[in-house]
Amino acid sequence: MKLLILVILAIFIFSCKISAPDKPKCKPNPAHITQKVKCETKGSDPLKVHDFMFDWGDGSEMKWKSDKEQCHKWTSLGTFKVKVKEQCPWYVFYTDWSKESEINIVP
Repeated sequence: MKLLILVILAIFIFSCKISAPDKPKCKPNPAHITQKVKCETKGSDPLKVHDFMFDWGDGSEMKWKSDKEQCHKWTSLGTFKVKVKEQCPWYVFYTDWSKESEINIVP
């Protein structure tokens, strides 16, 4: 019985082939410095159990979170490239980075 469960689990894990999430959409854009910006993506997981990690393009720490909508505040002016990747449960597989979106931060 335990072997059957392990086999089924292995099939589920190794069949978890996912493509990169959609290019993030960030609003508002442009945004003012220290203004909260919400970025959203669409993932490829039909069960909606994957985690997402956004790269905000400003060198800030990136963390895996279950939300496909995440917020960020930039602390300097400029144009930043935002991208996101998606990962399966149990941290077994993750996608390539999505295409980049540009966000403009103004005074």
